[in-house]
Amino acid sequence: MAVASAPARVRRAPASSPARPRPPLRVVGPRRRRPPATRRPLALAVGCAVCSVLAVGGAHAYLVQGQVRLAHLQHDLTTAQSEQRALEVQVAQLEDPSNVVSQAEQHGLNAPSQVTDLPLVGNGGTGATPSTASGR
Repeated sequence: MAVASAPARVRRAPASSPARPRPPLRVVGPRRRRPPATRRPLALAVGCAVCSVLAVGGAHAYLVQGQVRLAHLQHDLTTAQSEQRALEVQVAQLEDPSNVVSQAEQHGLNAPSQVTDLPLVGNGGTGATPSTASGR
């Protein structure tokens, strides 16, 4: 059993054509790596989240400032109301008839011993008022 051996074929490199010379070789640096397309949307989402947090923080600070101002105004209002009540009590005490009499006596006035009411003058006692009686 003899196997016939096939002749080995040798491939030869093609001959370079003299009409087209090869370009000169040059050193190429490492490739710049472009970020994958998934990094840009992720960076945009993170940027939006940071901006949102900053906006919420600013709005919260604005509201707190308004609340502090409101608390000061409410304190001022409470103080003014208590002063008004104190002044109303003082006016009521000063308008008290016994206080008026004592103040008058301190200034040298005396209380009358007898008080008489004067009748209205005019039209025979038909109830004319002093303003109409003096207007003639």
